[in-house]
Amino acid sequence: MKVKVLKDFISDENAVIKGTIIEVSDEFGAELLEKGTVEAHVIDKSVKVAEVEVKEISEEVKEEVQKELEVELEQKNVVEEIMTIEVKEQKVAPEVKLMNTLKLAKAIKTGKWTDETKAIVGQGETTAADGGALVDNMIVDGIYANAVASSNLMGKCQQKPVGVGYNGMEIRQLNESAGTPADYNGINLQVVAEGVQINVNKIAYTTKTYAVNKLCALVPFTSEIMEDVPGIIPFTEAQVGAAYGLKIDAEILYGTSSLLTAAVGNAGSKAVTLADASAPTLAELREMYMSQINIGQSEWIMSGAVYENILGLESTLGQPVLQPNYAVSPFGTLLGRPVSIVNCMLGLNGEAGTIGLVDMSNGYVLGTKGGVKMARSIHVYFDVDNELFRWILRVAGGPTKAVTMTLADGRTVAPMVFGHDS
Repeated sequence: MKVKVLKDFISDENAVIKGTIIEVSDEFGAELLEKGTVEAHVIDKSVKVAEVEVKEISEEVKEEVQKELEVELEQKNVVEEIMTIEVKEQKVAPEVKLMNTLKLAKAIKTGKWTDETKAIVGQGETTAADGGALVDNMIVDGIYANAVASSNLMGKCQQKPVGVGYNGMEIRQLNESAGTPADYNGINLQVVAEGVQINVNKIAYTTKTYAVNKLCALVPFTSEIMEDVPGIIPFTEAQVGAAYGLKIDAEILYGTSSLLTAAVGNAGSKAVTLADASAPTLAELREMYMSQINIGQSEWIMSGAVYENILGLESTLGQPVLQPNYAVSPFGTLLGRPVSIVNCMLGLNGEAGTIGLVDMSNGYVLGTKGGVKMARSIHVYFDVDNELFRWILRVAGGPTKAVTMTLADGRTVAPMVFGHDS
């Protein structure tokens, strides 16, 4: 390699003077570079190929040099073009500005301009169709944390992040319903004598794909509110987080908006018939209790209306079934398991899924992609002096079990058990 000498030094008893250009072995050059004695000698490739002694160079080498020159020139032009664009001033984090620059570089190089890249350079700022949305995306971890805190179910599910480049979450489910010692989920353990063949047993699996869907909130604020109400944005973010928590709880249970796959009514959940879904009897509660495969990890979930009806429920000995235990739950325990009131649950009209005994950590998987993203625009509602805020969360989720399981004693059990109207 060729290097330029930065400091005088002795090599093989010969003095090497600063400023000279010498050729050394790769190993010796690497050692000198590490010490800071020399720097790499870069040949100026801006010299035209025609000025090189072309006759002494093969055609293959000439083409390679020409390609390198063209790439360098293209990169130089892109950078110069970005620098000449008057980017609208934004109060954004440095990493956001860097991301905007990279997006501009791609738009310039490919000639493909999106609404977002148009907005960054101020094109069509007052016309939505022309990209009038000055967007600065950022991940708002606090909103998701607040959603989990406001939710009864989100934080208790299996958590599985959805990776970059994927728009769905694929899980493997056991598709075996047997839970006896002779055949547990397709696994048949065998006692065999010496030299006796072991029988082959095949486990039945099914693959389930849960699509990533988008949950959004769009809120405008007038400039007067922004100026006159301190802390309006953090306050609103707290409300957005709470709304996310409530909505995701409802989707985990019922899936009415097709955001998530519902647990209630799923083939992997156990349904227990109730004569009156809003006021289950002690016998019906016992049946739900004995239908839970992981009793020690389960909790009761119900609406406030169902909880109110159970408050007066007594055992055959005249003792209240609901026992106060604030150390375990503010709503006490029912048959020894904690009780949670889930505000989105149904309760008064005998609907399906008014009460449940669930082990969410084993029964439901929830995937998120990238956390909550917030973006703001000062241009979408420019004519009415409003600033627009947008929050987006991409999620996927559904039950982890394909079917319920039948144990050796004949009970059908599942990690999620729900009471249904008869």
